[in-house]
Amino acid sequence: MAAGASIRSRCDLEASGGVVVGKRTRSVEAIVGGTERARDVKAGVLLVVIVASVLLATASYTLAQNNDTRAAAMGAWSLGTRGTTVLPADWPEDGVSWPVTQDDGTLRVNRFPGVLYWGAPFYAVPHLLQGRPEPPPHPYLVDFRPAATAAVAATTGAVLVSFLIFLRLAPRRIAFGAALFVALGTSTWSISGNALWTHGLTHLFLGLGVLLLASDRPWAAGFSFGFSIFTRPQTAMVALVMGASRAVGRRSVGDLMRVGIPSALGLIAVVAYSWVNFGKLLPTAGYGGYAVDRLGDPSSWQLLRAIWGTLFDPWRGLVIHAPFLLVLLPGLRRAWAVAPPWVRSAALAGVAYQLFQLQLNEYSGGFFFFSYRLPLEMLILAAPLLLLSFTETVIGSRVKEVAFVVTASIAIGLQLLGVTLLSVDVRVLPVLEPMVVEVCGSPDIDCTPEEVLP
Repeated sequence: MAAGASIRSRCDLEASGGVVVGKRTRSVEAIVGGTERARDVKAGVLLVVIVASVLLATASYTLAQNNDTRAAAMGAWSLGTRGTTVLPADWPEDGVSWPVTQDDGTLRVNRFPGVLYWGAPFYAVPHLLQGRPEPPPHPYLVDFRPAATAAVAATTGAVLVSFLIFLRLAPRRIAFGAALFVALGTSTWSISGNALWTHGLTHLFLGLGVLLLASDRPWAAGFSFGFSIFTRPQTAMVALVMGASRAVGRRSVGDLMRVGIPSALGLIAVVAYSWVNFGKLLPTAGYGGYAVDRLGDPSSWQLLRAIWGTLFDPWRGLVIHAPFLLVLLPGLRRAWAVAPPWVRSAALAGVAYQLFQLQLNEYSGGFFFFSYRLPLEMLILAAPLLLLSFTETVIGSRVKEVAFVVTASIAIGLQLLGVTLLSVDVRVLPVLEPMVVEVCGSPDIDCTPEEVLP
């Protein structure tokens, strides 16, 4: 950000028509640079307020959400209130989302650890303030509000990091608009900021890693990538590609090590977590072996079908839900020509990650959520290059500017639809209501369906 502020400062001085030399020049530059940094800070604060307010207003705070996020909330609740991933012994397995029962009878959720440890403090604090109440008698009665708040916090921080990245490439006004659009014009709104998915955290830590590499801090970037890997192990592909790109560009194996070694700690941590909790020396947590089996299937047809679905599926397709890409993609060649090395490597890492992800999982990413989910990391990593496409090829072209406004408005409208009329709450309610009625009808459980599904 300092480099961007310095560039803007010099431009401001030249535009003012003043010519100063020596100490006076440095003094004026320092004053202007400080003013620019102060304005950047104010813009960042405003961005955080806007994004957090919108996400808090539209997040999912009840049981009515996707299985994945319910499982993450239950695991985070257990860590935050009980200090263990083991769920209460009297909880029925069929009430737990994505349950894993060990040979010793202990019950856990199968989620990756990063999202559980992120959410745990959001449960620990109210638990302590409420005087350490007893666990609810059924998993459906877990309070999902702390999990939603944790998701909003991660996503808001991630958008702020995107803003800091964009400041290195564009003037403040454009960087602010681009970051706000990332928050509201992509499934960052309907996915990352809606419930406790892994994607808000990967956005945060992958983005921070990119920003640190842009600032020539490879060790710190590696640790940030490591946190992303701890949350979503397949993002190790991003660390590998960005570390290798930096090493090739600088002709230094040491650069690969400086990114790779701290990144590997995240992978080691996931393996350790998987061994302690599930008895497996694989970075899979409690997941079954289907992902490993799919990775061993080199079927090109399966991959091509997944790519087609990622782009054109009516419910999940990027082209359908992010039509602004049709305006930006033609300008990538020109953007690539002017892009710094870290922007190029981030985009390449995003594509490599997406292909790896599609080999591991179905492109749809599951059910009971709106819009695309699995391409989010790719889109976030490609965002700096897409921003350059916007500044280099859209600005100044009346036709492209209008086309972008129209397609961006469609994207925002779709996301708004996804957190309101087509939200996961609406579509999952018919599935959950009979089960909640049955649970609340039990004589030893004190609840009403209206309390659990308000």
